[in-house]
Amino acid sequence: MFADGDSTVTLTATLTKGAITQTKAFTLIVLKLPASTVVTVTSGIYTVNDGDSTIIGIPYGTALSTFVSGLSKGESHQTLNSSGLTDPVVTGNTLVVTAQDVSASKHIL
Repeated sequence: MFADGDSTVTLTATLTKGAITQTKAFTLIVLKLPASTVVTVTSGIYTVNDGDSTIIGIPYGTALSTFVSGLSKGESHQTLNSSGLTDPVVTGNTLVVTAQDVSASKHIL
C-alpha cells in the first residue's frame, strides 16, 4: 500500500530440467512512489480549463448531484470537495480538488 512505504519481498525462482530441480530465492526492495500532485478534473459535459481553474458550460439550474456526476477525477486517489457548491450550482461556486500529496486546486464555476 502507498502509506506503507518501501516493501521487502522475496522472489522465488524454481528451475527444472529433467529430474533436476533447483530453487533460488531473491530478496528485493520495491520502492514506494512519491505521492501524486495531479489536481485535474475532466468532463464530457462541461468545459474544464485546468489552466485557469474554471468549469463552464453548466446549464442554469443544474442540480449539485448532476453536476458532480458529470465530472471525472484526473486520478483515482484524488478527492473532490463540493462544500463550496450550492444546490443548484451557480456561478461563483468553487470545487476543490485535492491530490494524493494533499496539494489542492480550486475550480471556479
